[in-house]
Amino acid sequence: MFCIAEDYDRTKALALLKSQRIDKILLGLFAIAKRDSDSKFAQEICIEYSTHPNEVVRGEALKGFATIVWENRPIDVEEVMRILSEAVNDTGYRGLCARSAIECIETYLSTEDI
Repeated sequence: MFCIAEDYDRTKALALLKSQRIDKILLGLFAIAKRDSDSKFAQEICIEYSTHPNEVVRGEALKGFATIVWENRPIDVEEVMRILSEAVNDTGYRGLCARSAIECIETYLSTEDI
């Protein structure tokens, strides 16, 4: 969906988040979810941006949880699933992303033992 640099730089990703431009915020979110070695930090960023005023940013932050899991990094499943479950009934993009993230996480967790 997005092009990201091969070498990840947390400082640059955080600068993208602070830019207040939706396109840059989305790039920063994706880079952090996909590349940050500290999954707790990545999870906290996704939690923070899941309440952003822009619906697309909120949705992509929710999808970030699935990205963290698919990159084989641990998350607090109880907390993340609680957040996703609260968003799943939204009729807009946020709800769509929450449903997608839940499905991805459940699929990953069910195939992890294979």
